Amino acid sequence: MVGRLGTPMTTSALDRRAARLRWCLRLYSGLMLLAFFPALMPNRWIVEVAEWLGYPDFPEHPVVWFLARQLSLMYGLLGVIGYWASMTLPARIDLVRVFALLLLLLGLAQYVLDPWAGLPWRWTIGESLGPLLGFAILWWLIRSFQTVDADS
Repeated sequence: MVGRLGTPMTTSALDRRAARLRWCLRLYSGLMLLAFFPALMPNRWIVEVAEWLGYPDFPEHPVVWFLARQLSLMYGLLGVIGYWASMTLPARIDLVRVFALLLLLLGLAQYVLDPWAGLPWRWTIGESLGPLLGFAILWWLIRSFQTVDADS
């Protein structure tokens, strides 16, 4: 692999940077994999979580259940992609870059759409901050991964 200035990366420097990126990607993706559990939760548990979060009137409609479960599945599938990419570094660095950009888009979309949907600011900040921080950390690690000098 070649650094930003066109100089080849040393194996040890590449391994250190790949290990950092791999660890962070696996941690973040592992958290996203946990979203598969809510997709399989009984309806009663979902209602109880909504009440615990301060939403006592959970709508009993098939579309609501569908959307809640589909969102959990989407997060879980993003976690699978991120974890798989972490196992194939440095060969899949382009996939990791796309994964990070998807996190940025997800965080920005949540920041815009949550208030529009009538959710309180604490919810918006809590939901959009995770993907935005994930993007920032992964992007920084991706950039440092690609700019190792041959002298390192």
